[in-house]
Amino acid sequence: MANKPDWLTERSAAIPIFNDNGVIKIVLVTTKSKHKANWIFPKGQIELGMTPYDSAAKEAYEEAGVIGKVSPVLFDEYQHDKWGGKMCVKVYTLEVDSILEQWKEMRDRKRQILTLDDAINTVQSEQKNALLKLKQQFTSQDQTQATSITPAQLNREIKADKNIVLLDVRESSEQLINGVLSNDDVHIPLNLVEGKADSKIKNRHAKIVVYCGKGIRGVTAANTLNLMGYTNVTNLKGGMKAWQEAGLQTVVPKQ
Repeated sequence: MANKPDWLTERSAAIPIFNDNGVIKIVLVTTKSKHKANWIFPKGQIELGMTPYDSAAKEAYEEAGVIGKVSPVLFDEYQHDKWGGKMCVKVYTLEVDSILEQWKEMRDRKRQILTLDDAINTVQSEQKNALLKLKQQFTSQDQTQATSITPAQLNREIKADKNIVLLDVRESSEQLINGVLSNDDVHIPLNLVEGKADSKIKNRHAKIVVYCGKGIRGVTAANTLNLMGYTNVTNLKGGMKAWQEAGLQTVVPKQ
């Protein structure tokens, strides 16, 4: 690969994830016709002028026909064989909002939706560790009651005036569309949590409930806060989507 320019050898990938009635599912596609038996989550060359995560979302849209919110936080990396050498692929998670019936590469690839466990057993070996890491992340959340809370439980605690810091890690555009839980929420987009949490949430022992669109990014944010030394971090299961499906109220964010 010595004669290949850097921009041509850079790769990124997206793991398309969604929560189907409490079951985490992954969207996989086949590689192109030469290796049609290999199942992967979408990956490709990082487009010129694009961030690695935006380029990964573009690959997911073109290869798998999925649209969603990509996390700008690097989730994992792995080595990929290409042009007689090894190349590093940056991996990002993508919360799926919609799955298209028709998409750009539908004639070149097959697509299937699997549970996380089935995806781990199916995916190409180079990508398996990334899915195992994802499973570990969700398993650790489920095994410790203190790390997750349902919309009904959170609503009861808010009504009881319990001292809770609500941390919204969505983008501002999502707040305008879907509202917020409270105008007292702390807002830090996911990619800024590590850099801004210290200044916005000074009490490391405060009870923090993190929420996002569908609960996926919230897990990442909660793990980041735990690593930063925050001792009482909880993720809202299912995020804002689950909150609204439970018929609970939201408010319009202050401009």
